[in-house]
Amino acid sequence: MASTLLEQGTPLSVISEVLGHINSKSTEVYLQTDVDGLRRCTLDPDDVMIND
Repeated sequence: MASTLLEQGTPLSVISEVLGHINSKSTEVYLQTDVDGLRRCTLDPDDVMIND
């Protein structure tokens, strides 16, 4: 949810409040979340499966 809010331009302070974080520092980890980038790193199971 935090990543989606961030992608929509929601201020970090609002995201912190929604998540119930007392300190915005706890929420800063979501600034590094890049779902599209993570999708590009996924492996195709057919490429990594060992066929006997």
